[in-house]
This record gives sequence, C-alpha cells and structure tokens, in this order.
Amino acid sequence: MRRWINDLGMMLLALVLAIVVWIVAAQQENPIEQGEFQDTLSVEVRNQPERTTFLPATFDEQVQLTIRAPQSSWRDLRADKFTAWIDLEGQGSGDYEIPVQATCTDPNVRIIEIKPATVPVRLKKEISRLVPVQIHIYGSAALGYVMKTDETIIEPETVTVTGPAPIVEQVTKATVDLALRDLKETYSASRRPVARQVNDDSVGSFVSVQPPTVQITIPVVQQTGFKEVVVRPRLTGAVASGYWVRSVTVDPITVLLGGDPAVVSRISGFVETMPLDTSGATSDVVERMALDLPEGASTVGVQGVKVTVNVAPQQGSQTILRQLVVRGLSTDLVAKVLPDEVEVTLIGPLPRLNSLTDEDLYVYVELVDKGIGQHRVDLTSLVPEGLQVVSISPATVDVEISTVPPTFTPTPTATLTFTPTSRPTAAPTSTEAISDTLGITATVTPTGTMPAGDNVTSTPLTGTPTPAPTLPSPTPIATQTDG
Repeated sequence: MRRWINDLGMMLLALVLAIVVWIVAAQQENPIEQGEFQDTLSVEVRNQPERTTFLPATFDEQVQLTIRAPQSSWRDLRADKFTAWIDLEGQGSGDYEIPVQATCTDPNVRIIEIKPATVPVRLKKEISRLVPVQIHIYGSAALGYVMKTDETIIEPETVTVTGPAPIVEQVTKATVDLALRDLKETYSASRRPVARQVNDDSVGSFVSVQPPTVQITIPVVQQTGFKEVVVRPRLTGAVASGYWVRSVTVDPITVLLGGDPAVVSRISGFVETMPLDTSGATSDVVERMALDLPEGASTVGVQGVKVTVNVAPQQGSQTILRQLVVRGLSTDLVAKVLPDEVEVTLIGPLPRLNSLTDEDLYVYVELVDKGIGQHRVDLTSLVPEGLQVVSISPATVDVEISTVPPTFTPTPTATLTFTPTSRPTAAPTSTEAISDTLGITATVTPTGTMPAGDNVTSTPLTGTPTPAPTLPSPTPIATQTDG
C-alpha cells in the first residue's frame, strides 16, 4: 500500500513537471507580450435615458488601451476587435465622470489598462422649441430695379429647435443671412437657418433645427421709366477678299435705359449701335460705339458699348508638287530616291496659301544613321506658320544608298620618234667637216582602260620632248688633186 502511494506521488510529480515544461516551451515559442495598442478607440454610449442629450450635442470621447497577449495575437489585432463603452443606466440630468469599460473578441487578449479610465459626461434634459425664421439681407438690387422685401416669402416660417434645456430655453429665433448684389430678377433659394439667442449669439453646435432648410423668395421688379435691353451691333461694309467675320461680341451685352416712361416703354427688347464700318478689314476691329436711341431715352451707368468684330482669313486647301530634299546622309554615300517628288496638300488661310513660294515648303527624306542598302523612309515636311499639312502622297519613298564611285585619272605615256635630218655645210677645203643634225618629234599616246559606263572626259596631254642628242661629227677624208 505504501509503495502504491509512493508511485502515485511520483506520477503526479511527473505530470506537474511535464505541464511546467510544456508551458515554458509554449511561452518560448509564442511569448506573452504587453504593450499599448496602437489605435485609439471611440467610446460608445449605452443605456442613455430617454429625452436626454449631451452638452455639447455630440459625444466623441476616445481611449487608449494597454493589453497583454501572445505574440501571435498581436499580429492579428485590429481596432474592430475591441469595444469601449460607458453605461448610463439609471443616470439622470447632471454632470458625471463615468468609468470606461472595454473588451476584445480575442480571448487570449487581456486588457491591462484603459486611459483615461473615466470620461466626463454632461447629461442634460432634452427639450424642443418652435421659433420664427428671420432673414437678414446685405446688398441691394441693380440700378433701375427694386427689391420688394415686404413681399418676401419664407417656407416654413417657423422651425423646431431641439437640444439641451439650458441652451434651447435661450433660443428666440432662427436666422438666414443673405448677401445679395445687383439683383435683376426675383431671388429664390433654399438656405439653412441658424438658431440664435436674444443677443444674436449662435448656438448651432449645441442644438438641431428641423427642417434643416427653408425656401426663401424675394420679388425683384424693374422701376418705372427704366428698361433693360439687349444690344445688337450694326455693321456696314465688307471685309477684305479672302477674309470673313468669324464673330461679333458686345460688352456689355445688355444695358439699362432710362428716361421718359412713355418713350422707354415703346422700346422693344433690343437696341442697335451706331453703324460700324468694317470695309477692307483684314484683322479684328474693336471700337466703342454709341447706341442708336430715340429722343427721350438714354443709357444708365454706361457710356456706349465695346464692339469687337473678329475678322479671320477664309480657310482653303491647295495641292502642290514638291521635289524631295535628302537630309542627314553621310558624305561618302549617295542616295537614289524613288519617287523623287511628291504631292503635298495644305490647308490654311487663303491669303497665305495664295502667297506660297517654293522657299516656303520643304519635304525631307531623313537619312540620318542610314547605311548602304535599300530603305523605306517616311517623309517629313517644313511648312510656314499658320498652314497645316493634310497629306503627302506618297507618304513614304524607297531609297537606295550606295558608296560614291571613284574618280578616274588617266596616265599619259610618251613615244619618241627620231627623224634624222641632213643639213649640208660649206664645201671643205683641205680639211672638210661634215655634220648631221637629228630632229626629234614627240608623239603622246594615252594608255589605260576606262571603266565601262562612266562618263569620263580626258583632256589631251601635251608632252615636252627630250632635246635631240648631238651625233659625233664624221672624220673628214682628204682628197689629193693633181697639180
């Protein structure tokens, strides 16, 4: 029996040691770490009593958590796994410091500390109050117009203000501020009213207003003896040939007329300017023009209008034939281009097209970095400003590049022909000398073979003969005569 008890004790001790070893090994593999969670958490409100509100109206407290968790849990932690809240169960109107509670969906995470541990809560009784809507207008209608503020329509005329009782009890109205300037027609817009106290201080951040917007309508009418009309320019004359009037603008486009109510009322919805002559114009015509008004009416606030006549060249097209220009070819190469001329179609102002010269347009065959062989090359062009190339036909050409053929220089060979010539001398006496002189004629005959097909012209060469050699004089022969 004692032995059995001893064995049981040994078994329990072994089990405890095994558990300790397992715990130590597990902690070494996945150690427990403590630290501050990186994200702050918004505090929720639970069990808020009915008909209560916060002061200020929004509750936006946040807290920071210090937690203890295995390393593997730290890697997967996100803010949405935590919840922080306060519980207002049984609380009434008043100011409190409510403790914050927090929890985590990961059971391996322990929350060690919440900072701050409590948050201030100003809980007030919520009430509502109906107040009138008032508008404050800054500005006025345009000259010749009147704003009928006594006929202003506000829909609805009252709004409901809801919030903490101490604040709402001081609200007496809801106002809309309008900045209006130079109105010429009835104003109608939807605007947001602001709750205000007796001293006009705004309490908008503490209360809510329903409905959040109101519709405001303010009639604006024209005064008697005034009328706003559109200005229409009157042009005379024709612009230069090849040009056209692209647009006509007037500044201002409308003017206010004033004067005798009977005269002003008879004026239709537009008036014309005095005639503006555009004869022969090739550029914009800008003039300040008076208006053609009946007697008894005049402009109010302006002295004439600015008329701008935009004159532009008429657009046209032209197709011309151009010889190609080779550019960028190495000096030791030659290029054969097929075809060597193309048709170029241009569009642009007619006056510019009509004055186009050969020096205004070039079409290039770009052969930079091109070597010996066959190439298909896209063409480029250089055109004057204001013109545009629509097409080049053909747009590509075939180019054959080869080396420059060598230049042949003939080598002359001289052939000498000796022609002896006897020239008699005076008859000798006892001793007779005879001398012969040899004449030399030089004939130059070019030698060498010209390459077939090359067009080489040789200039006849003139050789300078070598001086004729002097032959030895013959020995005289004496002849004795009988005496």
